[in-house]
Amino acid sequence: MQGTLYEEKIYSKWNILIMSIVVLALLVSLVWQMVAGPVGTRPAPNWFFVGMILFFLAIGINFATLTIRVDMQGIMVGYGIIRHHISWSNIAGCRLDKASAVKYGDGASA
Repeated sequence: MQGTLYEEKIYSKWNILIMSIVVLALLVSLVWQMVAGPVGTRPAPNWFFVGMILFFLAIGINFATLTIRVDMQGIMVGYGIIRHHISWSNIAGCRLDKASAVKYGDGASA
């Protein structure tokens, strides 16, 4: 992109793993219900399983990558198609911080 000063893409292995497990469990449930018959007294219809598989696939694909882009207009952060742009006029300052995923969001400064 023209004018990009910095760009980073962070892949979430945990998100991909969790969504894969959910999709696999739903797929197994669908196949089980189609082969062995309905499970329980009020089984979900097959279209429900298909819809949930597609939903969790879309969520997993969308939130697999966090993109951070700094350009002349400001900073853009986003997961897949969900993006937010912060203009430089709305940023009071910045500093370098030794952040970790464990401490992120607890209000403690490094």
